[in-house]
Amino acid sequence: MTTASGKKPTLPHRTRGAQLPQQTSPAGVSDLFSYANRRGVIQRILGADADFGVLLVIARFRIADLLAEGPRTVEDLAAQCGVDAAKLGRILRVAVKLKLLDHASQPDSFVLTEEGRQLCSDVPGSLLWAVLVTASQPWREAITSLPHVLQGGEPETTLYEQLDADPVLGQHFQRFMTARSYAAGQLLAQRDCSHVGTVIDIGGGHGTLLSALLRQHPHLSGVLLERPSVAIEARKHLADLGGRCEVVEGDFFTAVPAPGEGDGITVYVLGSVLHNWDDVHAIWILSTIRDAIRASGRQAQLWCVDMLIQPYLMAPTMADRLNVRMMANFPAGGQERTFGEYSDLMTAAGFQLVTREPLDGDTALMVAEALPAKS
Repeated sequence: MTTASGKKPTLPHRTRGAQLPQQTSPAGVSDLFSYANRRGVIQRILGADADFGVLLVIARFRIADLLAEGPRTVEDLAAQCGVDAAKLGRILRVAVKLKLLDHASQPDSFVLTEEGRQLCSDVPGSLLWAVLVTASQPWREAITSLPHVLQGGEPETTLYEQLDADPVLGQHFQRFMTARSYAAGQLLAQRDCSHVGTVIDIGGGHGTLLSALLRQHPHLSGVLLERPSVAIEARKHLADLGGRCEVVEGDFFTAVPAPGEGDGITVYVLGSVLHNWDDVHAIWILSTIRDAIRASGRQAQLWCVDMLIQPYLMAPTMADRLNVRMMANFPAGGQERTFGEYSDLMTAAGFQLVTREPLDGDTALMVAEALPAKS
């Protein structure tokens, strides 16, 4: 085979034929299988990088949205996305094996599976934004910086500073947080709230948890406390709730809104907030809420929604993986915790855990009440 210029093409350099060092060579057939199995563990972990590449292509070109109405051919999808059809076909065939797509009856055409539908931009709790955020430069750099973090290194800018500096990433991140909270919000809203009058969502993003509670229970009123940059969008998302919901700009390390004065108790919600912080700052946040409750003299509860690490399970869970991710993104102290560790935080901040209930996956609801001040 020759190129148009008459020269033989240069083939990629390959090393698969290189001889292994003698000490690592298997001695027999049984050893060969054992050797392959040992390598397979690491190879599967390495292969997840390519699997994520398939996810990213589907997310970046909104292929799930394009397939939402029915099957389409590779050529049709490639033309719509402005990409090479042959290369896209290679990606989509792997997506079938990952159960994101399936083959349609027409040759070289594909349909969306229920699993793949979770990447559609308009489904509640869409995982599209999770993929786009995970593929962003700050997220990639955070993971590769883990060795530096373990040596005591810290990033030049915090994650929230990076989000404020990149409006597109900031928007994707808030949509990611909104989608991540969707299932927990729907489950939380099924609780009996007849004894509750006001819900105060601390650091609640666009108010996904708060919105679910207020829509399910029309007698409730709500307050959302957020940073100014997030509060602007939150007001848009909660606008249809009218006078039942107020968005307040502030800093939960400084002060939080006081309990409501109407009928029913006030519930403070902390949804995926404490896991951003080390123990000192987590206790600080809890103490700010405790001080507001004690100063009012009114009855209130704290509902903490976070993932729980289950150390007795052998296989890694989402909470285990997120624990590593939090170390990467929030090296100063971001972490997932066990139920016992959350109980210790609550006690140190003057709360007593009353109950724990499972919500979605590794996520749980922990209900606590503020203890009276010591005389």
